[in-house]
Parts: sequence; structure tokens; C-alpha cells
Amino acid sequence: MNLWLLISLALAAPQRAAAATAPNRRDKLAPPPGAVWRGSSIMQGEEDSPKLWGERYGKALHILRYFANQFPKQLIIPEHVIDFVRGGGILWYNINMKDTTWLSVAKGDHNRTIDKWAAEVANLKPHHVLVVPFHEPEKYLGEAGYYAEQYLQLWDVIQERFYNGNARNAIWGLNFVGKKEKAAWKMKAIWPGHEKVDWLFFNFFQTPCTGTHEDSFDTLCGGIYSALDRTDQDECGRGVTCNFHKVNWGIGAFGTASRTDCDKPAVPSEARATFFQTAADTMAQYPRLLAYVYFDAIESAVATQQMEQTGELDYSTKAAYMQYLLAPAFQKADEYWRAATSLVVPSGDGSGSGSGSGGGTEEVSGTFCTVAPQASVLLAAFAAVATPLFQ
Repeated sequence: MNLWLLISLALAAPQRAAAATAPNRRDKLAPPPGAVWRGSSIMQGEEDSPKLWGERYGKALHILRYFANQFPKQLIIPEHVIDFVRGGGILWYNINMKDTTWLSVAKGDHNRTIDKWAAEVANLKPHHVLVVPFHEPEKYLGEAGYYAEQYLQLWDVIQERFYNGNARNAIWGLNFVGKKEKAAWKMKAIWPGHEKVDWLFFNFFQTPCTGTHEDSFDTLCGGIYSALDRTDQDECGRGVTCNFHKVNWGIGAFGTASRTDCDKPAVPSEARATFFQTAADTMAQYPRLLAYVYFDAIESAVATQQMEQTGELDYSTKAAYMQYLLAPAFQKADEYWRAATSLVVPSGDGSGSGSGSGGGTEEVSGTFCTVAPQASVLLAAFAAVATPLFQ
């Protein structure tokens, strides 16, 4: 075998592409251009892990919203959540404390708890973790111990202790409750500034308990989105320009009520299906939204294990939700996910079968090999012709 034949065979061999950056190691956790992260809150426990969520709905979960204060006496991230992060999944680490005030945090009364949070996040390096302190803060604004400057001081304390605790893999998010545009002044008052925040999230729910059961997805989402969009250059907390446009945006929690605890009927199945359809169909209208995190728990749950066991499951609503999960921007993120993570991508039919790795690629621990059969044939033909000429 001569030199030319060796060269042609080497060129025809499968080439290993450079490893794609894991989703949770991307700059500020932003998705690739044209993609939107698919996220969810789920009932916390082994039976509702991100893996089983994927098997239930047939799609990969990109962002898991995890409440670190769910079990106050056990500040330990479960092993299945750690596996999700190690595989490349994005962890939303939601921190809060009941029966406390912004003032007490700002004064340093809870530093030991904050240090435990920081240690948990630091242990997940080199992966980035989305850290969201004290979600939906504006609904408390103005009460004793809950003044705007105290909230800004709370951010200073938490971020300083995370930094000093070597949790520098934290990506910071602020999650507003976002009760339509009337609350815009509250959001501006407690905004720490784009230098301190990487993601801006807002929440909304279609539920009779707050009188929003007849509001469409577009009404609920669009009102908050527009209010933040047009106040970008307004003055925010501590007299700085808001600059909301300089950070990533996302929906932190949204849902349509499958049940209620307010003695009012849940949202009808038809309305819930429309809610999901509109969420998928209108993504292009909200180009700043780079993540949609559904609250698949409690009143807005779609198809939890408990609902399946008790017979509460509404199959038409589940079907509508699964169709929403197929939104093109989510599928764009799935393409990247396959190349950049070691997590299995479900088949897409809710059965959990199949790896989703697709033809022409072979998933190998966050990298992939590509084979170009046409190039192989051409190079082999070239070798056959050229070899006699150079012997």
C-alpha cells in the first residue's frame, strides 16, 4: 500500500468533531441561536426525576427547576438531580426561606444557610447552576422587613457569600411573579441591575383562584413581556438604568389549572389545550424568551404519577401539552442536546423508547462522530485512479 492510498483512507475515515459545549457550560446558560430551552418544575422525589419526566412526555427536559428549601432540614441535592447536572442538564436552584424577611437576610442572620447553599452549588463545578434567590419577591414589597433597599442588600449578601464560598459557577436569575403590567413599578424598584443578574424570569397562571381563568396565554404572557420591554431604559433600583434587554429572559413558571384549592372549578380541558397550543404557536412573538419552564406540579400539573394512579389524569390535556413540547424552538434545542450531553433523548412519543440519537451520528459522551459516505466513495475512487500514476 503506497502513500497516496494511505492518505485517501485516512481522509475517508469517520472524523470526530470537536466536543460541543454542554448546555450547562454555555455562556450564561443561553441556548444556541434560534433555540429555546424546555423546562419544568416537577414533584420532587425519585419517582419524578428528569429521566422519568422524559419517559412520560417523550422529550428531553433541558431545565429542571429544583426548590432547595423543599426539605429545610436536608439541604442535599438528590443523586438523580446530580446525575442530570453531570450529564449536561441545566439545574435551576431555587433558594428561599420561610418565616424570614429580606431584612434578616441582609443583616446576616442566615449566613450559615446561605453558605450551605453555596457549598451545594460549588460541588457541581465545572457545571454552571442557575441560582434564583427568593422568587416572586415583588408580592411582598412594602411590608415590614420587605423594603426595596433591603431586597437589594439581600442580593449583595447572597452573591458575596457564594463568591467567597467558591460557588463561582452560579448563574444568577431573578424571578418576578409578574402580575400583569400593573406591577412594573415594583419590578423596577427591586431590580439589582444587569451587572448582577444574568436571567430575568416572570411567572403567570391561568387559574380561577386569581381571576385569570379566562385570560389567554397571550394575554398573560404578553402583558408582562410588553411592560418589561418598554421600561428597559427606565430608572430602576438604586438609580441605575434597568437595561432589562442586556440579560436573558424566560418564563420561570406558568400553568393552567388542572385542579384548585380555592373551592372553584378547574380550567376546562378545551381551554387548557388552547393555552398550550398558543404557547407553542406564539414563541416567535416573544423573541427575548429563551426558556419556558412549565409548573408541572400541584394545581397546574399535567400528568404526574399520582394523577395516573388516582384516575385524575386528563388525557386530552396531556396530549395538548405533549404537542406544545414539540414546538420548533424546543426541537432546535434538542438537536444541540443530542450532540452536547450524555443524557438520553426520548423518542418523542411518550413511551420512553429509543435514544433519539438519529441517523448519521453516534453519541459518545458529549461528542459525536460524523460519517460522510459520499466523500468516502469519492476518495476511494480517487485512490484507485491515482495510485498507478504514482507507483
